[in-house]
Amino acid sequence: KAGPGAAREFEAAADSKKPRLVEWLNNLPGMSDDELYGVAVEAIWGSASVQRFGYGLFEDLHFKASAVMFESRKRRQAAGHGEWCSDSIYQAAYNEAVRQAGYPGMARELVCTCDNNNETEDEDK
Repeated sequence: KAGPGAAREFEAAADSKKPRLVEWLNNLPGMSDDELYGVAVEAIWGSASVQRFGYGLFEDLHFKASAVMFESRKRRQAAGHGEWCSDSIYQAAYNEAVRQAGYPGMARELVCTCDNNNETEDEDK
């Protein structure tokens, strides 16, 4: 439901945090794209902020970042894009998080990078 990365991070999270993480995860599919974007910025920022401390202490933050990436990918695929198309809610949120962190040069262009950007050659025939 949240992807393999999030599943590993969930298992590593403290048991006391797991009920809140499940509740948080269950709310993702019902969020609008704008709401998911806001949650994604916070999740990416949180995960990146604690990454220098290593894993083992903050799996809940890493879980949230992985889960929003997975939800974003599902939405892009449902819209007809490839699994790793970089034009996604997650990528836009990543760009905002790196800007907030003072690294705007790390932001990536938001363009469709998949072979199918909702257009096919057969549509004109």
